Amino acid sequence: MSAQGSDSLKKSNMLCGMLSTLLSLSMIGSAAAVGIPFTDVKENDWFYPAVEYAYEHRLMAGTGNNTFTPDETTTRGQVMTVLHHLAGSPETDGTCTFLDVPEDAFYRQAVAWAASQDIVAGYSADTFGPEDPVTREQLTSIFYRYAKTKHYNVSHRADLRKFKDRDQISPFAVETMSWANAIGLIAGTGPDTLAPGDGATRAQFASILMNFCDNPALTERPDQLGQDNRFVLRAARSADGRTIRLTLKLEGKVRVSGFDLRLNYDSRALSLRKLDTGYGLPIFSNSSVPGQIAFNYVGIDNLSEPRTILSAEFEIGENAVGSTAFGLEAVEVICVDPEQGGAILQAPFHLIPTEITL
Repeated sequence: MSAQGSDSLKKSNMLCGMLSTLLSLSMIGSAAAVGIPFTDVKENDWFYPAVEYAYEHRLMAGTGNNTFTPDETTTRGQVMTVLHHLAGSPETDGTCTFLDVPEDAFYRQAVAWAASQDIVAGYSADTFGPEDPVTREQLTSIFYRYAKTKHYNVSHRADLRKFKDRDQISPFAVETMSWANAIGLIAGTGPDTLAPGDGATRAQFASILMNFCDNPALTERPDQLGQDNRFVLRAARSADGRTIRLTLKLEGKVRVSGFDLRLNYDSRALSLRKLDTGYGLPIFSNSSVPGQIAFNYVGIDNLSEPRTILSAEFEIGENAVGSTAFGLEAVEVICVDPEQGGAILQAPFHLIPTEITL
C-alpha cells in the first residue's frame, strides 16, 4: 500500500473517534462515554460489541429515552452523511443533480460529494432515494468504492458458494459482496444466507462501521499476498537435437483454484507435436492463433506447489537457427489463501518465460 493509502486510513480512524453521526435525533455529550446506556441492547446480543464501539467512538448515538433502536433501518442519506464525515467533510460546490434531494436536507452536501467521487450512484440521473432503506449489498458497494478512493487494499475475495441466496445478489454487487465478506465487513444473516437485498438495521450498520474503521486487511499490501507465486516455464532440448520439451510449473504460497493462460512460441521455428497436462489435471486447451496455446483450468481441488501444469513437445524446423523464446500471458488467475480460511484473492503472479538455443 502506498504511503498515501496508509495515511488516509489513519486519518479515517481518527475521524471515527471524533464522528457524531446524524443517524439519530439525540447527540452524545462531549465527555468520553463509558459503557452504553441503552436498555434495548443487552450484553448477550450479537451486536452489543458493535453498538458499544460505535457509541464510545461517537459514531452513533441513541434514539432517545436510553434506547438505541437496533432494529430500525438505516437510510441511504444517513450513510452518505457518515462517510462524508469519515472523509473529513470535504467541501463541494453544492451541485446535486438529484431532484429528490432537498436543498435544505442535512445530507445534501454529503450526497453531492459521494456522487462526485463515484462512491454512490442514484437510481437514475435525477433520483437518489435518500430516505430509502439502504440494502446490505448497497452498503458493500458504497464501502468498497470509498475504500478505493482512499487507496486501501481491496484485493481480498471470499467464496460465496456456501450461501444459498447468492444468486439474489445484484450484478453490481457480486464483487463487492465477495470483498466485504472476505474481510469480515459483512457476514451472513445465517449459516447459508446473505440477504443481499434486505435493509441494513442500525445494529448491522454499527457492525459494518466498526469492522471498517478497525480492519487490518485494508492496510495490507496486495503484493505481499503473492510475492512468491509464479508460473515457471522450463525448456530442454532432446539428445538428438530434433525436439524441445517444455514444462510449465506452478510455484508459490497460495493455492490456485482456476486460471486462464496463454503460452506463446515461435510457430515459424517450431511446430507443436504433443501436449500433456500434469497429473491428469482437467485442463482445457485450444487456440486459433498461430504460435499460441490457450489453456484454462477450473479446479475442483485447489492446486498447490509444486505442480506441473502441462508439458509440450515441439519439433524444431529444419531452417531454424539462433534462439527462440517461450512466453506466458495471464488472462486470469484465481487464488485461494489457506491462511485466510480459503478466501479468494487477487494475488499477483510472476510469469517466468524461458529461452533456448536452436
